[in-house]
Amino acid sequence: MRQARPYSGIFGGGVLARTGPHALPLARIKKIMKRSAGETADGGARMISCEAPVVFSKACELFVAELTRRAWAATLEGKRRTVHREDVATAVHNTDLFDFLVDVVNADTAGDDDAHDDDNVGDGALGHRTFTPIVNPGLLQPPAGRRGLPMSLQLSSRLPSLLKDCASKRQLDQIHGLLVTSPSLRRLLPGLPALLVRRATELGDTAHADLLFTSFRETEPAGPGAVALYNAMIRGCAYHGPHERALELFAEMLRRGGDGLALYPDSFTYPYVVDACARLRMWRAAEAVHCRVLKEGLAAVPAVGSSLLAFYVARGSLGDARRVFDGFHARSVGLCNRMVSLYVRAGDVRSAREVFDAMEARDVVSWNAMLTAYVRTADVVAAKELFAAMPVKNVISWTTMIRALSDAGDFAGMRGLFNRMPERNLVSWNCILSSYTRHGRFWQALQMFPRMLLEGLNPDSFTVVSVLSACENLRKLRLGRWVHANLVTPALQVHAEVGTALVEMYAMCGDMARAFVVFLKMESKDVFSWNVMIRALAVHRRADDALRLFGVMRKQGFRPNHFTFMGVLLACRYGSLVDEGRRMFDMMQKDYCIPPSLQHYTCLIDLLSCSGHVDEAVTVLQGMPCRPDSEVWRALLGGCRIEAGLGSTGDAIADGHVWIPCRVLIL
Repeated sequence: MRQARPYSGIFGGGVLARTGPHALPLARIKKIMKRSAGETADGGARMISCEAPVVFSKACELFVAELTRRAWAATLEGKRRTVHREDVATAVHNTDLFDFLVDVVNADTAGDDDAHDDDNVGDGALGHRTFTPIVNPGLLQPPAGRRGLPMSLQLSSRLPSLLKDCASKRQLDQIHGLLVTSPSLRRLLPGLPALLVRRATELGDTAHADLLFTSFRETEPAGPGAVALYNAMIRGCAYHGPHERALELFAEMLRRGGDGLALYPDSFTYPYVVDACARLRMWRAAEAVHCRVLKEGLAAVPAVGSSLLAFYVARGSLGDARRVFDGFHARSVGLCNRMVSLYVRAGDVRSAREVFDAMEARDVVSWNAMLTAYVRTADVVAAKELFAAMPVKNVISWTTMIRALSDAGDFAGMRGLFNRMPERNLVSWNCILSSYTRHGRFWQALQMFPRMLLEGLNPDSFTVVSVLSACENLRKLRLGRWVHANLVTPALQVHAEVGTALVEMYAMCGDMARAFVVFLKMESKDVFSWNVMIRALAVHRRADDALRLFGVMRKQGFRPNHFTFMGVLLACRYGSLVDEGRRMFDMMQKDYCIPPSLQHYTCLIDLLSCSGHVDEAVTVLQGMPCRPDSEVWRALLGGCRIEAGLGSTGDAIADGHVWIPCRVLIL
């Protein structure tokens, strides 16, 4: 038995086998269809010739696939389907392909059809062609409840779900071909063109979606189907771009509706238009849309109101957002939760509590949002009261309360609450580990880490950063190496924060060679990564390497910040590079417009005074825009002691030009 190549359309896979010298497999059909083929301008549909011009090739593929499925169903019933090529050629030339498909595959075939197969086949004649499928019936058969329905109804019920599952333009074109050649299908599914356009935009092919939209718009210029078509295209442009096109289509709807056509925006149109205005930051245009919404009485529709709420939040008008919220007659729990979260992000706990108390029904998200508000404002007492009053708590509730106790410094309460948690996930463990490391309790963090591993959780980037930070501060190089070798997977190492934590851990533990190797192997570096490496080289008295690395950083397009210049000045200080220190200090202000902080002045004064330029250091101190602290005076007096330059500094202090705290003089 010689098999044809398998069909891989959207209706499932199947293989047609040749049965005798006159069988017509799918490969032969496709070869005939491609003969004398002409391709349209968009590269999608092909006009074919099989005794006469017929239909699009992709629609024919769908026809053959569905015919195969029906033939298999007949085979299970003990029958065989016989399809005449004359019938195919005549039907597809004179009538609609889909109607022909229904006529052929739904026609009962007598059991003695097999006896006529060979009699009707002759040289040069069209004859009969018998399709004997070898397929998986589970893929091709319709659902059990629909097997007795006509083919048109079966396809109409399956096409929307198939369209949702389309993963490529080829599959989309197959459904498009079936839709173009099957007017009866369009009558059964008037919303299918809109679904086709929407799926094209979701696949990222906006140009093809625009072509589909234009072709369907000409055939259906008005009515509910046209409104749904416009909504699908406006939605795609609002979400996937170009956003300006969404506003153009909206204006076209208004213009065509004014010309007497039944084409008016509905409650599904306005949310997408408002979203496009918000993305383009066209505040006035969005306000004009809001006016139309109010005139048409659609402001109380949840989808429209929610989009207006999001627009005013994006513009920063929390008062207007509250007015839109107050205009809702029926407020869902989700809408109230969103308003509470907006007030929480804005830091307005009082207004958030007002909305929370006015809610008729609350879910766990409502309670968590209000709990987060108290945690952000460090109101631990109110957070405890709310947490105790919560009827239902989830992992987020417990984790948020743990963060509140850690921020308040109640580590005993935090640990007790963590032990009482009925369920812990990776976020909970990361919260307690970061709480310990953030407050300098590195031993406790390392004690909790093995417990997390014993619970079978896989560490993520936040876990690794917290553990490496504890290893760095406790100088646990051996444990840090174990974490690097066993927990830092290639998927984690692509994160810049993980690579930076490794560099800092190795550098602070004294393994500069390994730190530099990790830094060079980092696939993604940010400014913070460069800052850590430059500072590590400076601390280990490798000033020249730190300055060279700073030059490489600038050549690669990274913009230094104040932490970068702090590391560079520190390198100049340890390398006694006075000229380079002056140049870097000036570069920071002139080239990058970074105002020097007290730490920058301290480092420069330390560099100048320890290098014998005490008078220049005093001049820098007198020109500081901020009042010097004890660290600045320590740096200056330390340099004076080294260089025995107390005369000039003492004169400056005695004359009252500079002020020095008494505790520094005692030191």
